[in-house]
Amino acid sequence: MTKYSRAGLLAAFFLMSVTGIKAYADEVEVIDQSETEAEVGTVAETEQTLDPTITYSSHVSMIGDMEPVENGEMTGTEGQSLQMEALTIELDSGEYTGDIEYSAHVANIGWMDYVSSSQRAGTTGQGLQMEAVKIRLTGDLANDYDIYYQAHIADYGWLGWAYNDQSSGSAGYGKRMEALKILLQKKGMDAPVSETDAFIGNGLTYQSHVATIGWMSPVNEGNQSGTTGQSHGIEAIRIDLDNAQYEGNIEYSSYVKGVGWQDYVSNGADSGTTGQSKSIEAIKVRLTGEMANHYDIYYRVHSSNFGWQGWTCSDNAAGSLNYGQQIEAIQFQLVSRYETSPEISDNALLTNHLTYEAHVSNIGWMDSVSEAQTAGTTGRGLGIEALKISLNNVGGEILYKSYNSKNQWEDDWHTQYEMSGTTGESTPLEAIQIKLSDTIASLYDIFYRVHVGGLGWLDWVANGALTGTTGQNRAIEAIEITLNKVYTTNTGSTITYGEGDTYYVKEDIAQSWQKIYNYDFYFEDGHMVTNRIVDGRIIGPDGRVNTSPALNYARGILDAVGWNLRAGYDWAIQNIAYQRMTEDPSLGSDWYAQYGFETGRGNCYVFAAVVYEMGLLMNYDIHQVAGTHLTSAYGLIGHSWLEVIVDNVLYVVDPDFEKELGRNGYFVTYGAPGTLRYYDWNRMN
Repeated sequence: MTKYSRAGLLAAFFLMSVTGIKAYADEVEVIDQSETEAEVGTVAETEQTLDPTITYSSHVSMIGDMEPVENGEMTGTEGQSLQMEALTIELDSGEYTGDIEYSAHVANIGWMDYVSSSQRAGTTGQGLQMEAVKIRLTGDLANDYDIYYQAHIADYGWLGWAYNDQSSGSAGYGKRMEALKILLQKKGMDAPVSETDAFIGNGLTYQSHVATIGWMSPVNEGNQSGTTGQSHGIEAIRIDLDNAQYEGNIEYSSYVKGVGWQDYVSNGADSGTTGQSKSIEAIKVRLTGEMANHYDIYYRVHSSNFGWQGWTCSDNAAGSLNYGQQIEAIQFQLVSRYETSPEISDNALLTNHLTYEAHVSNIGWMDSVSEAQTAGTTGRGLGIEALKISLNNVGGEILYKSYNSKNQWEDDWHTQYEMSGTTGESTPLEAIQIKLSDTIASLYDIFYRVHVGGLGWLDWVANGALTGTTGQNRAIEAIEITLNKVYTTNTGSTITYGEGDTYYVKEDIAQSWQKIYNYDFYFEDGHMVTNRIVDGRIIGPDGRVNTSPALNYARGILDAVGWNLRAGYDWAIQNIAYQRMTEDPSLGSDWYAQYGFETGRGNCYVFAAVVYEMGLLMNYDIHQVAGTHLTSAYGLIGHSWLEVIVDNVLYVVDPDFEKELGRNGYFVTYGAPGTLRYYDWNRMN
């Protein structure tokens, strides 16, 4: 992939050819000026291509490999109670790029990895029945064709038609697949009709409410919900279990920033928060009733700075605690106890546990307490005689030593729950020092304060400083210890996090831009700014500036043509040549925009994404949309455009439309004369 410098990008694009416009450009149906209700018109015929074809065959128990059949025909058997064990599909893609991929759900194994054309899905020689299948197309083939398929399973017969990677068959019921039909069909043709469901199983679906995006579309088990690489935290989640094979529900609880663990909710209820900019940092999920006796729920999360963590299951926590790292994506699998399950990992939950306990005169060892809680007593005149402190699951150690009433400092530092002080000698502690070592010392400050007999609570100190008294015969009666994040700027200054959500640079309240560990952050009166645009720079929910290549390219173009959305829109039309390519909304606007900026080519998704990135930088309420529009040759086909809201009015911005037809696509409205007929759209962001 060719890359351009920011300075050379504009010049290179102005030299690019504007050829390669879509073949269907002359067949687009627009709303005519004279129409009161939309009427259809065709301008030209599209160039014909060689149609793709498929054949497929099954491996059946007691028979073996069966002869291949063609599009729409049955492979397998009917009425013989014989199980399909494997499937092979052969694709001739004609003049299209792309392939066919398919996955088999097999007894005692579950969903297997996808295979592609001419490869076998399932097993042979193991006596394991296929129970379900998913089939999908890729590349340009997926843009113009749909793949339909229908399973015949034991005790149910023919199920309904599934298509384009939906599940067909059953899971969790032990029903063998006996036969299968597959139909490759051009988009716009009448779809096969069925009155029954295509899949019988435990319908586990889930959806996430993501910062700056809102509620995303529900996904089925095994799929990712949320985002990665965009620094968008999940703020709320819904998990639903429909058509369960056994009685029971699914319950889940979220650990929310600044809130802690919430109460369990069940079956589609919201867990977390919305509108409060508080991300979920950990989650627990469990099954109830008879379902819990037959199934386990497995899940894993993608957390900021940690990435994908390991799998855990059945009411164990996944994510992180006390690190301040948001969950950005999540994945679930509902697994029968008779099937192979994901391997449980030690890093499913990462915890930053600070605990400590005090040995108090006349009482002995008291219960351990957590960060910021009080160990010891106040108002009773009882001194602390010994102390143990532990900091688990972090890169480094906590070190501490004490001074006692015999005017003695300990010679050595103690670590990780070793005892500092004495027991059985009636020698209370009078002063203490605590510090961190290694990596943890560069990420956190350790703050602590003590309650001293006759003086009360002393001020907080940090990082090895002495607190208490020496030579005054005043016992420490209680102690509190806490960790605070510490940031080091690129100039060597330290930024610390204090009370009231306030940040300080050295001793001054943090203001304006600060570069911390090579990331840019913006502060106003000590408060870190999130989810805003400042100086043309997009600040994410974690306070970091979005440094995606797409935004950097967009900034360079706007610097050259002027910070005006119309100028950026015109630049895209004039400098990006049309190219047929994938139309997959899940790739996201950043991916399409970067491709367009770097290659100078792309489809409707690229045109929309390029303008979207420029609109973001100018703080427009702008959204890229994925949907369809009407053509005379193919009916409804995939398309992407933009929605922009100005003064509570919704406008359509469609640079691809103007590129291809030469008609205005800038700030029009749905249904206006001379515009496209848009259908079935959803916002991508």
